[in-house]
Amino acid sequence: EHLCPIADIEVSKRIERIFKQRKIKFYLNDCVSEIQDKKVTLKNGTTIEPDFILSAVGRVPVSTNFECKKLGDISGEILLAHYAISQAKEFAEGTKFDKRLIPSVIYGEPEIAWVGMREQDCDDTYEKRMLPITALGKSWCDDAIDGFIKLILKNGYIVGAHIISKEASAMIQQLVVAIQNKISVDKLKEICVAHPTYSEGLYEILG
Repeated sequence: EHLCPIADIEVSKRIERIFKQRKIKFYLNDCVSEIQDKKVTLKNGTTIEPDFILSAVGRVPVSTNFECKKLGDISGEILLAHYAISQAKEFAEGTKFDKRLIPSVIYGEPEIAWVGMREQDCDDTYEKRMLPITALGKSWCDDAIDGFIKLILKNGYIVGAHIISKEASAMIQQLVVAIQNKISVDKLKEICVAHPTYSEGLYEILG
């Protein structure tokens, strides 16, 4: 139904808008029915003859019968390198981590990053706040003005964060720290943030 359905709904919609602006054609609610001699036929009957075909249909871990701790992709949980690293540190060193707050990042231009609750998972007891990246001077300096920061709040605390922006992969870490350590919005407002940076957007959005 949307590009990147695992992300927040507004992230998906913004990706679609960016694709349209860049004249990238995409097909929703459809799938490939046949590929023959570089000719791709979609279920809806549309045919495409691309220069290249990239197939990204997921991966399945191959396990053995060894009696050992399964870490990383083979555990069948979250298939991300940083999750596997944290699993290994927990197993080897006893360093605990919050498995509910694993940041996700799509490394593109702009970057996309998120953690925690999505808007489509929330009811009307949650508050949504958004800040366009154009509000930040750094985005104009970098000619990277397409994107936004979006926070999901409940009872004065951040419970979800979604970013489309240059340096989104770095910004999301600050929000993971805030959510995991239950730092209130009021306490975050007390922080002085360097200007001009993308990080200041995380505090401007709090008002």
